[in-house]
Amino acid sequence: MTMTPFPIPPSVLILALDGFPPDAITAELTPSLAALARQGASAPTGGIAPLPSSTHPGLADLLTGASAERHGIRANGPADPAIPGWAGSATVRVPTLLARCRAAGIPTTAVAGDLSLYPLLGLADADGTWPEGPRIPYGMPLDPLGGVPNEAVGTRAIVALTMRRHGPVVAFVHLNEADTVGHLHGPSSPAAQDAYHETDRLVGRLLRSIFPDWWRWIVIVVSDHGMEEVRDPRGVDPLKLPGVAAIADAWVSEHGSAWLHLRPGVDDTAISAALGPRPEVTGWERRGPVLRIDGRPGIAWEEGTIRYQGMHGGPTTSRTVAIVGGGHPLVPRLATAVTAEPPALRDWAPTIAGTLGILLPEAEGRDLLADPAARTDEAA
Repeated sequence: MTMTPFPIPPSVLILALDGFPPDAITAELTPSLAALARQGASAPTGGIAPLPSSTHPGLADLLTGASAERHGIRANGPADPAIPGWAGSATVRVPTLLARCRAAGIPTTAVAGDLSLYPLLGLADADGTWPEGPRIPYGMPLDPLGGVPNEAVGTRAIVALTMRRHGPVVAFVHLNEADTVGHLHGPSSPAAQDAYHETDRLVGRLLRSIFPDWWRWIVIVVSDHGMEEVRDPRGVDPLKLPGVAAIADAWVSEHGSAWLHLRPGVDDTAISAALGPRPEVTGWERRGPVLRIDGRPGIAWEEGTIRYQGMHGGPTTSRTVAIVGGGHPLVPRLATAVTAEPPALRDWAPTIAGTLGILLPEAEGRDLLADPAARTDEAA
């Protein structure tokens, strides 16, 4: 069963800029992104990532339209044997937008700089992927944290987009380097500023590759999370805080947030008594037998010394890039919607599916084009 698509089905380019802070987008530092935002729109306060504000939960929300309770991705790296099963699934539990498009006969492509995304997000569901699965391309040097360099990803993406010029097509392109540099040097460092500028330069090349058919395209640029400076290099073990070991018996770090496994029989009153007095804890949310705790800005839930200068995971890094552009007739309506209300990452999949006449039964996000704010132009 499908919905009625827009009369001119769009081609959709989803650009995911890993670890890219929305405040880094300026006319001087990122001219290509700033120009795209002027042509379409940028959410005034940015978009919204789920908590923990980390790559895997954020991109799972983006491509499924569902929350972690449904798609199963609570934390980064759940495929690692050191991560216990209670901390989340190793792969999404529901079909992604790419899988639904492929089933409907709409061509898809995926090019990603983080190799862990291939099993996690089922990128093999796309008609064309690069790299082919979570394998290092032969002879490819990786960045210090194991990511594929942006230049290689961008070159492959341009080839894929050029081959798919006559839409509709849904393309997912993930650029990883801003995240790596932000972690290693901090998001305010000169190295990070250079990474933001170089990422923007590559975005400009990608946009120029589709410009001959600009009228067909909707371009959506997001980040999976922001980035903040590490203010205290000494990690905080939550189980060593007074009273916390009485309510939890294990934990998994997401840097600015952490997941705690609750002991049997622990109720919310006991949680409040243990966490309420702690200055390190700014908030918490229970999800059945697990508990997410959020730390104050700049501290990380880690054992020992923090090896990074930049981190994410907590509420202060939950703002994302949220830009729409392109020449398709739906772009002005999308621009109205993102300007009126900050879009969550899980809103994009049902919105894209709606333009293509595809149903996403598992999606929990809102279709931005079905929102009353997006219909302002039509009413006029």
